Amino acid sequence: MVSKIGNMKFGAVGLTTSFAQINNIKPVVEKVSALTRARYYPNAKLMDIKIICDSEGKIIGCQIIAEERVAERIDTMTLAITEGLTCFDLANIEFAYAPPVSMVTDPLVLAVEEVSKKFN
Repeated sequence: MVSKIGNMKFGAVGLTTSFAQINNIKPVVEKVSALTRARYYPNAKLMDIKIICDSEGKIIGCQIIAEERVAERIDTMTLAITEGLTCFDLANIEFAYAPPVSMVTDPLVLAVEEVSKKFN
């Protein structure tokens, strides 16, 4: 689901932290801020991502807030959740890079790499 209020887009898929806890799932959560484009490219916007995994590292939820590029990343996370990917799996997937549309390392990869550290 993606919604828009003013210039901001809000996207979410899967479980929230509180819904996971209510259902006796111990969530492992990480929040990351990144840019929607390469740093040196004009008009890069801040993107906040929250990744929610279960205690085995399986991705169970994601929330994203940014001015752009939210829907396609929520689509990616929908696929990851549907296919039962772990944060480790998604960290190893190659994403397309072009300065006008993404950083060298996609913000989703940065987010799953950060949550992966909680399992080591």
